[in-house]
Amino acid sequence: MSSASCRRDSQRVVLKRLSVLLGPVPAVPGRVPVVLGPVLVGFTLAMMALVAAGPAVTDDGAAQAPVAAESVNLIATQSIAGELIPCDTCKFGAGGLPRRAAFIQSCRDTADHVVVVDAGNFRRPGEQADLQHDRFQLEEMVAMGYQVFGVGEHDLRHGIDALRELFAGIEAPLVSANILDAASGEPVFAPYQILRVGPIRIGFTGCLGVAAWEEYQAAVPEVRVGDPLAIMPAVLAEMQPLCDLVVCFCQIHQIRLRGVLQALEGIDIAVAARRPKPQWYPRRLDTVEQVFYSSFSGKMVCWSRIEAYPGRAVLYGGKVHHMTFGIDEDAEVRRRVYEFLGQEDPGGLPGLTPQ
Repeated sequence: MSSASCRRDSQRVVLKRLSVLLGPVPAVPGRVPVVLGPVLVGFTLAMMALVAAGPAVTDDGAAQAPVAAESVNLIATQSIAGELIPCDTCKFGAGGLPRRAAFIQSCRDTADHVVVVDAGNFRRPGEQADLQHDRFQLEEMVAMGYQVFGVGEHDLRHGIDALRELFAGIEAPLVSANILDAASGEPVFAPYQILRVGPIRIGFTGCLGVAAWEEYQAAVPEVRVGDPLAIMPAVLAEMQPLCDLVVCFCQIHQIRLRGVLQALEGIDIAVAARRPKPQWYPRRLDTVEQVFYSSFSGKMVCWSRIEAYPGRAVLYGGKVHHMTFGIDEDAEVRRRVYEFLGQEDPGGLPGLTPQ
């Protein structure tokens, strides 16, 4: 059943398409217009079939084949904090690499393309940070299909050289627009990365909050964090003609993030951290179509459904998925995790068995 959740969300996409075509259904006092559903759906499907049956006609009368959309599942995580196995203290035993691997695979079964990214702070925080542990996690994430990584303060707290050593030989790039070299003022990482996904180009950039870095500034003097409002406008302006969709990794506290996003133009999706509680569905904020809030050590995964046409991306839905009992675990990833940890596999949690 690992693909059931993605299938349900894909069905919502279809229903949303129908609602767009039909427009709002007027309410009838004292009646629920559910009875109109089968008639409206049947009518809509018939009209869609008629439209699809005949080719479009250009101004000069030449027939032109209709352009079919390609579906994209965009998967984003953030603040994983190095957690490899499900939480053993929380009520639902959520999280862990094996479950996330199975979820990503289920999303591959329900779309033409899948893009997997991390918004930052995937390393364990504080003194728990361990190069061997983080390298194992990183290699597993790349094997799952992660293509771009944002940078958070926990990723940088042991210095730039340590982070570069961690990513040695890893093709997935690190992106951040406002993490700067203290001496030169130049960006330490690529300000953005653009991926070709079917017929569209998706750009990824990231910014770290100045306040989030203050605690570590003295320990890592070679790095400074610039004001996102001073740096991001030029980066986004450069990205605009190159991208059909822009995703920004925002390691900024929610209180400040709202003002930052309202002041910036050119962001379509924001993957945000630092909110006390997750929001299960993305919110629209001014020109930003989807703002995802999630955190909690890999227990949440953000999902956005995109319909891709040549040079145009349409956002059709999104959700924050809770990585708990309803999602199976990848048995092979689970075996490797417990082997790395040197622990005996407990054989699953109540109501959960590796697939």
